Amino acid sequence: MAPFLPALGAGFVSWDDESMLVVQTGYRAPGALRWALASTVMGHWSPLAWLSFALDHRLGGLDPRVFHATSLALHGLNAALFYLLARRLLAAAGPERADPLHVVGAALAALVFAVHPLRVEPVAWISDRRDLLCATFLLLALLAYLRGVRAGGQLARGWGLASLAAFAGALGSKGIAAVLPLLFLVLDWYPLGRAPRGWLALVREKIPHLALALAGVVVTALAVRADAAPLGYGEYGPLARLALAGHSAWMLLVRHLWPVGLSPLYELPAEVRLSAPRFLLPLLAAATLTVALVRLRRRWPAGLATWLASLIVLAPVSGIVLAGRHVGADRYAYLAGLGLALLAGGGGVHLVARRSLLARRIAGAAAALLLVGLGVLSWQQTLHWRDSERLWRRAVAVEPDCASCLNNLGRALMRADGRRPREEAEAEARFRRALTLRPDQPGPYLNLGALLVGLGRLDAAEAVLREVVGRWPALADGPAGLAAVSGARGDEAAAAALLRRALALDPGFTGARIELGRLLNNRGVAAAEAGRLRESAALLRESVGLLRADPEPLRNLRQVLRALRAAGDETAAQRELEALRALDPALAEAAGKGF
Repeated sequence: MAPFLPALGAGFVSWDDESMLVVQTGYRAPGALRWALASTVMGHWSPLAWLSFALDHRLGGLDPRVFHATSLALHGLNAALFYLLARRLLAAAGPERADPLHVVGAALAALVFAVHPLRVEPVAWISDRRDLLCATFLLLALLAYLRGVRAGGQLARGWGLASLAAFAGALGSKGIAAVLPLLFLVLDWYPLGRAPRGWLALVREKIPHLALALAGVVVTALAVRADAAPLGYGEYGPLARLALAGHSAWMLLVRHLWPVGLSPLYELPAEVRLSAPRFLLPLLAAATLTVALVRLRRRWPAGLATWLASLIVLAPVSGIVLAGRHVGADRYAYLAGLGLALLAGGGGVHLVARRSLLARRIAGAAAALLLVGLGVLSWQQTLHWRDSERLWRRAVAVEPDCASCLNNLGRALMRADGRRPREEAEAEARFRRALTLRPDQPGPYLNLGALLVGLGRLDAAEAVLREVVGRWPALADGPAGLAAVSGARGDEAAAAALLRRALALDPGFTGARIELGRLLNNRGVAAAEAGRLRESAALLRESVGLLRADPEPLRNLRQVLRALRAAGDETAAQRELEALRALDPALAEAAGKGF
């Protein structure tokens, strides 16, 4: 795993890591198991991934080195499991089941899989723990299945149950594992040769797996709808989805064969047209390759089997369903690339089988050069993940007109420690370029507005943020951004009204809730100091309801309630306690201590 060692020195990047692992506290709380089972953060149901994060936190707190070490260890385990799987598959496909070359071929397949640059994103990006864990359990399920049918007969009950248990673990890591029963059917055709038993019998044999897969699809769909808002077919219709699927399939092959120019984000264009060369040519190439492999299925069944397996794994994330504004991702190749790596191992066996010693030495040297070259590329790619600025500079270098990449780079520059005017100017330029390229996206406007507020250019910030409110009236971030402008001007009443508006649009907007709670607490303290006790009690009571875990507003409210009682205005004090009790009886009891 040497090519990925630079990841151990990397931190949390501003590509889900911070929002998932630093901001989120549920996986660190005492009830982490219950929270993980119910969580659909960012549209994913992956309790096992969250529990692995909980273990990382238990071992090292929020030290990113611990999280990275776990990801690296999981990748090493997956490479070992894939070696065992490749040995079995190559033996099943070969004329001589005990041929020692199968060991060599399996080792080559596992090493190609392990050190390929397309593995960098799942290993170096902490938030993608889902793919690593899913692969672990999926490989275990495949191994159990192969062990259960190795004699070519029915699936042994014990091994079938073991495969089913591992399948459940894979689904608990990432919903994409639901395709496993289809992979079993591909293996039944080749190399297991079970097709003569009849496809109906083979499907019936997999009913438990199919039922579990269906449950996984339902849970995944509910999670996506709850927290990810998939892009509707009205925006990208069936022809656009077909174009995206063809592009994803072809790029999977291209990036395996030529793994340069890799990026954390390949942006989805505002319009996808099937007739555009960018999408039409890959679709035609993928279709041509598929037809050719079908025609060659008798002479070279391994080619069709591995290609079908890759397409099956890739299908759920190929563009047919769009839950994000990207055209594919390197992380999708982690599972989809297993078949291609196996093909490399099988090709190595074929090249050296029954050849001269010289030919074997040449093939061995070529394989060594290939692995070293892939390892060097992976090392270089891993270095890009060391921090947010490096990551997004790399993305912009790969695709200069990627608006999301420009926006993310601007955010990284804006949040840099000890940033100087030069970084602030570059961040502003990146945001303005991004909103010029994609005026249909609110992110660059919001980030530009926040930057301008921080620079004290309040009129310019207000103009940008009012455009957000006008163009996206249902977006809570617009009023929240304008609240920051009002707060910077000292108009706390206007800021509070805008934050209330943001929370009305999005009750789960944590940032607006915290900001409003703190603002109301400060206003309540100021009102108490001015002798306006009734106003102070109302403000502090609302603040307590917003900041339930913060003891300061509760302490301030208790003092004001006591002052009201001392002033003989116990009616007002009781009224605030009753209002708080309707919201949270425990908070009301804590606030009313002494009454």
